[in-house]
Amino acid sequence: MLCAQCHQQNPEKSRFCQYCKEPLLEGAYTSMQRIIQEQKNHAVKPRAVLERPIPFKRLWKISGLILGVLVLLTGLFVAGAHFAHAKVPRMPTYNKAIASQPYLISFTTEMTLTAERDGRLDTTIENRKREDIGRLELQPVNDSSSQNALSLSALEWVTTNRSLQNTFAGEDMDAVAIVNPSTALPLNDPLLRPLSMALDDRGALMRYREGGPFIQEAAHFIAPMFPRPGHFHPQQWIEPIAWQTQFGAWTVFWDGELLWRLDKEIPCGDHACTRLTFEGLLRPQLRTWPSWGPKNFPAQTHQGVLSGEALFDPKRGILIENTVEWQSHWRGRLDNVGRIPMEIRVGRRVEGEGDLVMECKGRMTVRNQQ
Repeated sequence: MLCAQCHQQNPEKSRFCQYCKEPLLEGAYTSMQRIIQEQKNHAVKPRAVLERPIPFKRLWKISGLILGVLVLLTGLFVAGAHFAHAKVPRMPTYNKAIASQPYLISFTTEMTLTAERDGRLDTTIENRKREDIGRLELQPVNDSSSQNALSLSALEWVTTNRSLQNTFAGEDMDAVAIVNPSTALPLNDPLLRPLSMALDDRGALMRYREGGPFIQEAAHFIAPMFPRPGHFHPQQWIEPIAWQTQFGAWTVFWDGELLWRLDKEIPCGDHACTRLTFEGLLRPQLRTWPSWGPKNFPAQTHQGVLSGEALFDPKRGILIENTVEWQSHWRGRLDNVGRIPMEIRVGRRVEGEGDLVMECKGRMTVRNQQ
């Protein structure tokens, strides 16, 4: 397995490079895929199927064993109930009657596009970086028909796009950084369309109702979906996620699964907050691309991983901090690399089949401003 940083070979299924200690995407993706599958298998209760009846003579032994185990468990539960209740963090639930909550969100997304032929680099196509900073507001929906709902809307949003493009200078090729000025998006922009979230009677978030792409991406990390509180309190659970990112003519759709874990309670002013950690899988997909691309862009490989940690305030019933990082790799078949325009190609034009490779990475930080 080749490391993208130091270009050294590593053993298969390694999660980290043994030379530069950088995480290896393929190994991390495979490992995370196995962990999530084990969690899914564990969550499914197996049915008790008896292949044959139990002999009556053994029934009294089994009954005695079960009775002894129940007595032992009851004693342990009574003796340690107070201790266990004090140590295990509570499942986060949202406050349906919260006051308006302002959030500050900042995230950076980078995309690098290259073309390959026979496993070797043919040309660098594009290198883009998008930086977004926004102020959002989470508040109850003032509608008699939607008593158990919250809305997430933008108060301000500024975006900056940077791109590294190839330009000709005689027979030489130079890379020129192009920085577009920061743009404040109008609040009626379709990218910032408000999003609403439906809650049940216990304060568990049930679903997101459609909003703009920027707001959808932020919603997963400002108001994640936690399990419905009840008699059983899981220590870890799986949440599906999906959002979309625009890089000029390129549109990337992300979907995946997060494995959340209740970590511990930490001091939070005059009370305790719940710390949560998560890691998961991402599967990037290309939705749109420039006109020189083929009609269909079948993906050969599309894999990514993400991880982060969050802080939930049970007293206020809101998430107050969240940090997430991700990276992904996408490879698709290009029927003819000669389609790539000369103004963005490095070197002479060549014809033949090849691969388009897209590498992405990003980081997001969310903080409550009250």
